[in-house]
Amino acid sequence: MAFGSGYSFTMAEESHRPLLLVDKHEKYIYDLDTPEKGCSSRDNSSILVACPAVVLTIVFLRAVTMDYVLSESIRIGGAYWGITALDVMGRLDPQTYTRRDDVLDFVKSCRGQDGGYGFFPGMDSHINSTHYALLVLAELDALDTLTEAERLDTIRFVISMQTSDGGFQGDYSGEVDGRFSYSAVAILALLDSVGSIK
Repeated sequence: MAFGSGYSFTMAEESHRPLLLVDKHEKYIYDLDTPEKGCSSRDNSSILVACPAVVLTIVFLRAVTMDYVLSESIRIGGAYWGITALDVMGRLDPQTYTRRDDVLDFVKSCRGQDGGYGFFPGMDSHINSTHYALLVLAELDALDTLTEAERLDTIRFVISMQTSDGGFQGDYSGEVDGRFSYSAVAILALLDSVGSIK
């Protein structure tokens, strides 16, 4: 599900298009995974972090700091946006992407027992983070890595978030927002199960 491959410009548009320094952007993304940037597994630490190079929105810190703790809620979204950035720049081939297995392991580690995905391993499942997780799988051509049982559990999670008025709550706290309905329908579309909506 590559998004970048469909973009094209006419000659007139091309001459006025701002220069995108693709090589520098790509290097920045990959450099996020270097020890000097603070993105490595911590030896002797009780918190082990999967650190895919695509996480554009944060730079993991060597020590657990307040910044580290406060950024947990955006990690899976950061993976999605980082992969999308590589794709839009034409630098993502889902089958040869060198960090593909690391990213897939990170997504898998965010999966909850209820079939949804949290924003970070160990966090409660949420409709938005589940949507991000499935978008990452789709962009890496890995939706087929879900077992049928996992697929059905995710569908059940989404359906369990539907409210009596037909909308969707984000998680078990009961907060309702139009974004959650969008994410729910998008998740079910990715799983070929839109007909599951009541």
